[in-house]
Amino acid sequence: MTYKEKDLMLRQYREDVIRLRGLVQEAERWEQIAMSTAISSEYSSGGGNTGGRVQTAATNAADIVQDIRRDMDGIRAERQEVRRLVEGVQNRRQKMLLELRYINGLTVDQIANEIGKSHKWTRESLWRAVNALNM
Repeated sequence: MTYKEKDLMLRQYREDVIRLRGLVQEAERWEQIAMSTAISSEYSSGGGNTGGRVQTAATNAADIVQDIRRDMDGIRAERQEVRRLVEGVQNRRQKMLLELRYINGLTVDQIANEIGKSHKWTRESLWRAVNALNM
């Protein structure tokens, strides 16, 4: 497997995790909307269409939670595969770089700052670490 193919697989995992975090935040937002609309409808005397808005918000939240559950299974399998690949790397420094980049989701600059190395050194070391993966 080429470097490009390995990097693509690792990046796809990171993107899936980011997307899942976004879905969780969106579900929380819809749940808050449903709760605040329900609470405000209890205290308003005007009737109106608050029941419909509560139902819409609750439905949106339920749909998003269903998406999250479906996607979590795939991401869990990807995570196990990424962890297995990273654990197979013999060099401790390369293993650490791969964990920081692909499992913890740090940028190259964040990793460089964390380990006290230059951006160039970190980028090149990550390239070598990805190439060290046995895929």
